[in-house]
Amino acid sequence: MGGGANLTCLAALKNGAGLARDVYPTNFFTAPPPGQAPEIMTVTPHNAPEFFTEEHAEFVEQLAESREAVVLGWGLGVHSQTAGFVQQLTKHLEGPF
Repeated sequence: MGGGANLTCLAALKNGAGLARDVYPTNFFTAPPPGQAPEIMTVTPHNAPEFFTEEHAEFVEQLAESREAVVLGWGLGVHSQTAGFVQQLTKHLEGPF
């Protein structure tokens, strides 16, 4: 898990969230860090080896349907196809973003 994502999830838990979920491309997640809170759940789309594309937006949208807030971090990277992912999310997600 990346440092920024871990800190964001911990902040959500400390501010009253009962569960925090983070999503990573498959190649960037190997195992939870030692001592990670059990309320932090990490999910990886099976077909996202190194970066997110527009096709992964629906996967994240489904995860976010029952959530109160969504956070996108600077760790998304600069791959050109990731811009399409972000555009799709911002069009379809409601609530705090």
